[in-house]
Amino acid sequence: SILEQTIPVACIIVVDNASTDETQVTVSRVLSGSCDYRYVHLPENVGSAGGFAAGMKVLLSTTFTHLWLMDDDGRAEPSALAHLTRTSARLGNSAVLNSLVLTPDSDQLSFGFALSDGRLVKSLNDARMVAEEGLIPAANFFNGTFIPREVIEKVGFVNEDLFIHGDENDYLFRILRNGFPIYTVLDAHHYHPPMRVTGAGWKTYYRMRNSIYLLRQYYTHPLLRTSKMIILELWKALKSPDRNFVIAGLIDGVRGRLGKVIQPGTKAHQINCLGRAKRMASGV
Repeated sequence: SILEQTIPVACIIVVDNASTDETQVTVSRVLSGSCDYRYVHLPENVGSAGGFAAGMKVLLSTTFTHLWLMDDDGRAEPSALAHLTRTSARLGNSAVLNSLVLTPDSDQLSFGFALSDGRLVKSLNDARMVAEEGLIPAANFFNGTFIPREVIEKVGFVNEDLFIHGDENDYLFRILRNGFPIYTVLDAHHYHPPMRVTGAGWKTYYRMRNSIYLLRQYYTHPLLRTSKMIILELWKALKSPDRNFVIAGLIDGVRGRLGKVIQPGTKAHQINCLGRAKRMASGV
């Protein structure tokens, strides 16, 4: 979908998170002769956080002025980049902009968001109702996220210690703390499968741990919010096959233990409730 944009990109940065298939061959076949591109193969799986951070580092090694971030299961509408660049120029090139993230087969938003006044935005119609001059003061990072270079230079890279889950929200909060505005551009559409939490397995650990990290870093009344979350998640985990992941994630969230702790592909029976491996887990 990037090659189909109505205005061309200067370069495509592909970050390969330690795949063992023919990704590099496929990237070369698709992009060679079509546009300038940079292919980065990481020696180990560093999660979404490490992957996005790697892309940001490549940007700062060039003279490019903006980075358009997305993952591998999203698709941008052909006019998306044109809407983002026009809006960026109108706002003075300092705002961080995001596409409106829709499900591929409906007018529902893939994730949705709540505005500061409590209004919920769940559909394209909702978005049209709350938008002012084509802008909504909220965003679903990293799905067609248009970031000026100066923002990355001031805010830094995505926090690689989060590994996966919540790294996008952490970066959003850091941008706001540094005084940069964030908007979703109503007419810039990005298609992404809807969010599903069920069957998360090992990812449950990171969702639990990083949720507590975010509560403690950015929300009011963090102790109360964290306590409520722990009670609710423990109750839900009583009969869950992922309970060891839940308990380990909650414990490490309270302890502030970050980094790549649970290997991708780890099964619940391979760890105890402290997140310690019962036997060596294989990566996927």
